[in-house]
Amino acid sequence: MNTEKSLLENKSHFYFDILNGFADAIRILNENNQVIFVNDSMLMLMGANVGAMYCTFDNPFCNLDVTAKSLETGAVIERESDIDGRTYLIKTSPIRNDFSDIVGVVEIFRDISREKRLNRELKNQNIQLIDEMQRAEKIQEAILPEKGFYKNLKLSYVYEPESQLSGDMIDVFEIDEDNVGVYISDTVGHGFSASMVTMSVSQAFKNMDLKRLLNPNLALKDLCHRFTSLGLGIEIYLTCFYAVLNVKTGQISYSNAGHAPCPLLFSDNEVKVLESSGFPISPFFENVDYSVNKAKFFTGDKILFMTDGCVDGLSPSREPYSLKRVMSLVPALKGNIIEQLFSDIRNYINTVQIDDMTLMLMECF
Repeated sequence: MNTEKSLLENKSHFYFDILNGFADAIRILNENNQVIFVNDSMLMLMGANVGAMYCTFDNPFCNLDVTAKSLETGAVIERESDIDGRTYLIKTSPIRNDFSDIVGVVEIFRDISREKRLNRELKNQNIQLIDEMQRAEKIQEAILPEKGFYKNLKLSYVYEPESQLSGDMIDVFEIDEDNVGVYISDTVGHGFSASMVTMSVSQAFKNMDLKRLLNPNLALKDLCHRFTSLGLGIEIYLTCFYAVLNVKTGQISYSNAGHAPCPLLFSDNEVKVLESSGFPISPFFENVDYSVNKAKFFTGDKILFMTDGCVDGLSPSREPYSLKRVMSLVPALKGNIIEQLFSDIRNYINTVQIDDMTLMLMECF
């Protein structure tokens, strides 16, 4: 009780001691716009001696125009000001008595120079990152296969990243006079890191020898070896479905490194899933073999490759698009099948895209 009474009796000194404890520079002006108090932080900034009460008008901290406006209107005013090479956020607030009359103003000067510098640096880094992302996007687009014919096989596709860069990758290439290689891969995650992995996948297939490219098991084993040698850790992995299409015999040889959904081989009246299983490409699974499966394709047949973003997309009622829906839809599609299917997926999801989506169609002529 005695302590409380003592504080009340000396409340001016008590409040001033509190204000002197602030790192922010603070000054108080009376109703005549005269400075009646400056805390220690303000005194240090002004270069005045500790015993000084009033600041001089030639000091940049003593601009009284804003305080006059706050006294006149009662407005709380915030502004930024550069003073002596530093940036300050200045807040001017009216002081009212018990009758709500304005009897003065208090101004708080907060040095935000460091924050402003960090914001500038962050902005510059963001600009640089955006530029790098745009360059990476162009590189990723450049390594996608050309649409059109590969011998008697016509390629079309939709490649839709969730953001600027994709973790999906596709490619089609002629292995020799009789065989065409095709793969679809999906790296865990999205964005920059996933896109870098897709580029390593593309490079791996481009550097494989003929023996491996003709054998899906050997091709995926080689891809796994190259991937694990990158030392990326077990949290980064990818799936890959690789097939070799012999355009003379109509035979498809394929292996699957954990990719889902499996491709669909279909015609006007039949749909077949090219089922195959195997471990994903990951440092966690080394020295694995992949079973080689075979199927036949004929003139008029089509093979649809997809990534899981196409079948796992949810409707507003939280129902997935599903492979079953794709299988029921594709036999009846005519013309530009890939665009029609992608449009149906988009209309079904009708929400923000949350995963990379890739559709690739091979048609046999």
